[in-house]
Amino acid sequence: GGNYTRMLYWYAMGYDWRKGKITSLHLYDKLTVNARKYKWSHAVHEFAVLKDGSPNVDYTMPDKTILVYHHQTESGNREQYLKLLRLRVEEEPKDIYAYSFLLYELWKREEYAEIINLITNKMLPLFYEKGSTLSEGHWNVMYAFAQEYLGKCYKQLGYDKFAEESFKAAIDNDKSLINSYVELGKMYLAQNRDEECTEILLKGLQNCKATFSWYDSGSWSEEIFDLLCLAFN
Repeated sequence: GGNYTRMLYWYAMGYDWRKGKITSLHLYDKLTVNARKYKWSHAVHEFAVLKDGSPNVDYTMPDKTILVYHHQTESGNREQYLKLLRLRVEEEPKDIYAYSFLLYELWKREEYAEIINLITNKMLPLFYEKGSTLSEGHWNVMYAFAQEYLGKCYKQLGYDKFAEESFKAAIDNDKSLINSYVELGKMYLAQNRDEECTEILLKGLQNCKATFSWYDSGSWSEEIFDLLCLAFN
């Protein structure tokens, strides 16, 4: 109603069907009226922008929340998806979010060396470049995301020292994000560093809280409890 032409709605990216609960929830904005005023931006993970270039400020939220569930088809055309991700990075080399989509897909394919190269040579320099698309307030989350995946790839390749430094860099950057605490705790436990494992996980429980964020979602409290039990044993 009114002068609004776009509507925000809740989008459930992650859902635990066994426990019957959402694990990742965020806002989406792909519902519009008067679609002729808009055009799609980006090769993949696209969104609509006004054709005349004016800011998209005419959003509204419905009184009764709309919740859309995302059902990903793992057997779909993943090769085409990867090509589109690479195309977006090529077309928008200063878009940090584009790199994050690409490295997440590469992680599923176990392309650890490529991810390390992508983060160190492409993503990390953009955090300090004015022309990047990183908006104010999201710097810490994206930086932690990059450092976490850097750590996980180093760990997979057997470079535990580099992995530890990356996880600690993510934690030092933002102590409220849980993922790197968990990853570091797993690594310490595998190295029989039980005391350090316990210490870092307890710090995580102290500093963090569960969220529906795309970055920091999941049943992490249960995972930490399981790791603590193994460390104490």
